[in-house]
Amino acid sequence: MSLVIEDGTAKTNAEAWATVVAADAYYTGFGGPSGWADLTEAQKEVKLRVGARYLKSKYEGQWRGRKLDEDQSLPWPRAWAVDNDGFMWESDEIPAELVNANILAAFKAVADDLMPDVDDAGPVVEKSVRVGPISESTKYAGSASQLREYTSIFFELKSLLEPRGASKLRRV
Repeated sequence: MSLVIEDGTAKTNAEAWATVVAADAYYTGFGGPSGWADLTEAQKEVKLRVGARYLKSKYEGQWRGRKLDEDQSLPWPRAWAVDNDGFMWESDEIPAELVNANILAAFKAVADDLMPDVDDAGPVVEKSVRVGPISESTKYAGSASQLREYTSIFFELKSLLEPRGASKLRRV
């Protein structure tokens, strides 16, 4: 089965933003893991799918703007997404930074499990606050995300994500 690429039309069956051709060109220009060159085209497609799934899961709720269509399979394309300089991406645009991040995640997937099962979520932390008759108690086990953050991928995506610590208004 060939890789279904999101082209800006909010496909319901898109599997990745980057093509094998784009990933091979990136590899030629910037390098990558030694194992990438040894993979078949079908194996590279699998790594691009895994990379896109990692980006979708790791950065869920952090993307700027909103999905173009509620039924689209990937979080981009987006409407109302504004970059750090105040320019809006076209609603049918797939930013080069996202394609590059998909490629970088695919490269990471050659040697690493991007979405491993977590056996130990870490210690349980309890936090309670009481102000008059109102109280709130929160328990956390482990970190907010069990998915590893890769610096190269984060910095590639930085302009597509809400600033850390910023809150988003959500329609309920």
